[in-house]
Amino acid sequence: MVHLIDFIPNQEQYKLLHYSKNQIVFNEQDHCDGIYLIIQGEVSIRTYNFFDQEYTITTLQDGSSFGESLLFSSRPYYLGNVIATKATTLLFLSKTELLALLQDSLFLTHFLLVLSERNLENQFKIKILLQKQIKEKVLFFLSEKQKQLHSSIIPIQSKEKLAQFLNIPRPSLSRTLLQMKEEKLIDFNRKTIILLDNCKIM
Repeated sequence: MVHLIDFIPNQEQYKLLHYSKNQIVFNEQDHCDGIYLIIQGEVSIRTYNFFDQEYTITTLQDGSSFGESLLFSSRPYYLGNVIATKATTLLFLSKTELLALLQDSLFLTHFLLVLSERNLENQFKIKILLQKQIKEKVLFFLSEKQKQLHSSIIPIQSKEKLAQFLNIPRPSLSRTLLQMKEEKLIDFNRKTIILLDNCKIM
């Protein structure tokens, strides 16, 4: 995975921001005035549906960045609450600083690559949301990951993180995985889901 932070020279000249666990970085509809790169830690971008149920848009970790898609848009306002889920340090690039960095062709190339990868990830999430049943969501996720990794062994951070990504309750995911295991479609442990021969999803 490409991280913009790896292509920023003289990082010490830019502003560092520090947040404690559960501290709000931005509220939904706050103005986006630059891009933020995660030096260390983790942030979660969350919003609420019509029934006030919380939905995690994405979770970003070390090396990731946010704000790129908003900064140059006609509506540069955050679409969700940005919350530090652990002690987090961010490097801030103002619009002016970013434009200066974009004069470098290497940085520009990787900036465009990050935007493209983010767009693909958003399309992936939209397709997951279009799946009606929890089992369909899980199978679609596994299918796409199998194609990306060229492997039947799919790594996961945790069931809780996977449930957030699929936008389903954690207990419902556990029940679905157990059902699929009983059907001999998959096997799993804390860190991986293994697609078995009976699971024909390629």
